[in-house]
Amino acid sequence: LPSGDWLALGAFGQVLRSTDNAKSWQADSLPGLTDWHLNDISSSADGQHWLIVGEAGTALRSADGGQNWETIEPFYNGSLYGAVSLGAGHWVTYGMRGHVFTSADDGLSWQETKVPAPISLYGHAVLANGELLLVGQGGIVLSSKDGGRTLAIVQREGRASLTDIVIGGDGRWILSSDGGLQIRAPAN
Repeated sequence: LPSGDWLALGAFGQVLRSTDNAKSWQADSLPGLTDWHLNDISSSADGQHWLIVGEAGTALRSADGGQNWETIEPFYNGSLYGAVSLGAGHWVTYGMRGHVFTSADDGLSWQETKVPAPISLYGHAVLANGELLLVGQGGIVLSSKDGGRTLAIVQREGRASLTDIVIGGDGRWILSSDGGLQIRAPAN
């Protein structure tokens, strides 16, 4: 966090905080949490806006560098696996069975995006041109060129569940999956 603190989260609503550069950890609590799993914590580029997402539509936001957190009014009842800030208060979160949501007001309100395949989505990458890629079950890579408002399948290969994507220096996609690592040329 911008304060220098470290925040770790995970199973059963567990939250840990370190104030000594991760040398020691203490249990912490955030408002509105239950024992649902927490799956991701993500920040805006300026480090001031943060989003935590998890099971059963759990979502919390911070507008002050992670010092204070507030529960977001539920907008989905399933698991959210990840979130990404696209700048200027715009966020995308994604999860189970092809559920993708966008927010243009730093997470205060959310709109669902129609997804062309009912697959769970586990990871993302943002290209230099702002294109958003989401990866998930069935070897599917989805693309959005409008901040997550519309999505198209750009690649579908195999049966592996893609769990994350990193863009290599040469532009190739490095994909992690339940079947191992894959390196692919980007879709045209």
